[in-house]
Amino acid sequence: MFASFLARAALAVAVVAAGLSGPALAGPPAGAGARTAPARATVMVGAKILSVLRVRAVGQPERLAVSAADIERGFGDVVNARLQVFSNQRGAVRLVASIAWPYARTVEITGLPQAIVARPLGEAPLARGGEGPPDRGYEVRYRIHLARGTAPGLYPWPVFLSLDAA
Repeated sequence: MFASFLARAALAVAVVAAGLSGPALAGPPAGAGARTAPARATVMVGAKILSVLRVRAVGQPERLAVSAADIERGFGDVVNARLQVFSNQRGAVRLVASIAWPYARTVEITGLPQAIVARPLGEAPLARGGEGPPDRGYEVRYRIHLARGTAPGLYPWPVFLSLDAA
């Protein structure tokens, strides 16, 4: 992505430079008798790299099946879920979890550098091992504590995840 941006910027500079060295700046035709200074141009190029913060959930259901046993225990577990995190931030980033449905009272997410407990909002910094962006995957487990009065059934996934610059 960054390399293609640099290639496009270099092409733009070459086009501008070619246009500046054309006949309009070359001076009068040879033999016109007037002496002119050679044409010169300065082109300044700058680039701003936009921030990218992305989290993708893999292996978590779109819906949560709540059983009578889950209600009796007061929670349901979702295991074998995976989060893919990408950021081009030089600084730390944090994962923010929010509860999107009222049947979930709190949600615990483990398997991260620091566990998150959302009630209804929770966050945790993602540890960085050395320089470079935290572009990696995490094997996570969700424990969804159910609100009183929740009946057995199929419910929409209760957790919304986002990344934020820390």
